[in-house]
Amino acid sequence: MWGKGKMDPEAEVTYADLKFPPRSQQTDVKKAEPKPPAQKTSPWAWIAIVVILCVLFLVALISLSILYSRLLAGNLQLLEESEQAKRKMQQAEGRYSQLLQWALHTKICARESPSSNTSEPH
Repeated sequence: MWGKGKMDPEAEVTYADLKFPPRSQQTDVKKAEPKPPAQKTSPWAWIAIVVILCVLFLVALISLSILYSRLLAGNLQLLEESEQAKRKMQQAEGRYSQLLQWALHTKICARESPSSNTSEPH
């Protein structure tokens, strides 16, 4: 069969037939494996979780309302201080306007009567 280091083209080739089980049987094997039982949660555990979440929500709501009321009180105080500052500014503007008018009147009177040492507004 083997001649001079070459392979004989008529050498016998042996084939093996492989048989695989159908796909449905393969998946059945996987399904047959026991699964760990699912743990069922008792209704009391769910009630406890809901109660805890409600308490946390209530605490957050109370905290936010306290914070809001403090911020609102601070804003009202700032608004009142702003109104007071506006009133003081308007008073100062009125005084400044009066002072400016008096100074201009005094200068005009001084120019009209240069011989008079005392300048009285008319």
